[in-house]
Amino acid sequence: MSHAAFAKEIVARLRSRTNSARQRATAGYYPSAQENLGVSAPHMRAVVREFKPSLKGKSASEVIALAQAIIDCNTLEGRQCAYELLMSNKAAREALDATTVRRLGQGIDNWASVDGFCCHVAGRAWREGRLSDAEIARWARSKDRWWRRAALVSTVPLNTKSKGGKGDIKRTLAVCEMLVADHDDMVAKAVSWALRELVPWDEKSLRAFLKKHEAKLAKRVLREVGNKLRTGRKSGRQGRHICRPYDQPLLSRPSMEAITSAMMDTASSAGVCAPMSRPTGHFTRSQSLGAAPRSSAVCVSWAYLGLEPIVPYLTCAGSFLSAGRMPSRSNSALYPSPRTCVKAGMS
Repeated sequence: MSHAAFAKEIVARLRSRTNSARQRATAGYYPSAQENLGVSAPHMRAVVREFKPSLKGKSASEVIALAQAIIDCNTLEGRQCAYELLMSNKAAREALDATTVRRLGQGIDNWASVDGFCCHVAGRAWREGRLSDAEIARWARSKDRWWRRAALVSTVPLNTKSKGGKGDIKRTLAVCEMLVADHDDMVAKAVSWALRELVPWDEKSLRAFLKKHEAKLAKRVLREVGNKLRTGRKSGRQGRHICRPYDQPLLSRPSMEAITSAMMDTASSAGVCAPMSRPTGHFTRSQSLGAAPRSSAVCVSWAYLGLEPIVPYLTCAGSFLSAGRMPSRSNSALYPSPRTCVKAGMS
């Protein structure tokens, strides 16, 4: 089968999974000159799994040519599938060079395509030494907003553990420093993302970077990275977490015994608590007793599972825990167990 025929077969398979409602909804979400087929990520990955075995035994140059043929069909979802198929083939992955990577990136004109290209292809190639620092710096100086975003998003595979990253503070900050004054929204969002990925690796260097460039960075970047440092989340919401002081490192995920102990401690500090007239999303010592600042409060969240609020029934839940008993399944709405209603540490 020719490369063009193979590409057309994949695109035809994607078209068969078109969802017109998704097509309409995403048209404005990531507008593009490429055709939007309205195929969801799980369906795209199903197509990738279906065609992946057909790449076995093919040379690296053939796999790269097939990926390029799919990209040339000019569909959003086809491009994503091409990147995933390419990176699933070790020989093709190891044959990438700067010229090939640039060619595979031609036509990226929306954030979804940029992010797929960088997380699957460019970022991994850079991490594995097949793209030079100078090449990424060239992208960062581009007049095209999407290539500037690509330079930043290529740092994500350096630092994200789920993508194989082991932390590369120096190169990440070098790229971000080139674009600190770029307030294009697509670029600023990528700066924020790149910096947030450094939180688990080196908070001290990250704080120093923010302080140094505070006057130049977009407010979005300062807000989102600051929230990540304070709460472990971009949004700054703390309801699903046991909180930590701003100047202390992120909590590691504690054991079930530690979570139970935290709940008992909260219930004990609250004393005999009458049901509140209006349920709230989470309960903290600082809110009820003023005994500790919010940053060191222990938060008990009910939103994690969408169960009934735990706060109005805190006394009953505390009694169960004090007695060493877990609430029964039949009473889970009134007395949700700590395992099912508390999430601690980072998500």
